Amino acid sequence: GAGRDDMYNILSTMPDNSVIGASKSNLKVAPGYWRLAGTSMACPHVSGVAALILGKNPNLTTDIVRQIFQVSADDIGQSGKDSSFGYGRANAYKAVIASTSDIKITSPIQNSFARGRVNVSGSAFLGQNFRKYELYCMTQGNPPMINFIASSTQTIQNGVLGVWDTASLSDTKYNLILKAFNTSGMGFTYTIHDVTIDNINQPP
Repeated sequence: GAGRDDMYNILSTMPDNSVIGASKSNLKVAPGYWRLAGTSMACPHVSGVAALILGKNPNLTTDIVRQIFQVSADDIGQSGKDSSFGYGRANAYKAVIASTSDIKITSPIQNSFARGRVNVSGSAFLGQNFRKYELYCMTQGNPPMINFIASSTQTIQNGVLGVWDTASLSDTKYNLILKAFNTSGMGFTYTIHDVTIDNINQPP
């Protein structure tokens, strides 16, 4: 069909005398079994896929796991994120492949100081279809000032992502932002907060 009830497509158990059952009898599959939709139905599926992701790569942060769901989902409904389907339908196979991604900045670390030319180290590697990564620094003011540091179409694992020339910037706090994109244009973002440039005083 092509009606709104098409979104109710997760086979679920529910008492036949429920409120939903009284108003949506067309969703009944068999006694006690219904086609339903909503967070109660989605949560077990998402939890199961999250377990597969972390089983493949237990070192992933919760933020990267969230981004893996976003980039690996099958886009349904309107193109892109929409109010009915979010980022789309979870795809366990693509999510597990994406779980081998390694997106991180390991140096400088959060709440550190920087001066002169600083090697920004880390990893920019996707499980498949890597296109490029981009590295930026951003002030914490409003509006923030964003400065480009480096970009490459080559994957990096535990190496130098770019050289940050702090001498050309104002002495203040910055966030370092790493973005990695696949060939579909979807991307991961990793941020290091509160790196203070101080080219005047000796950093502690």
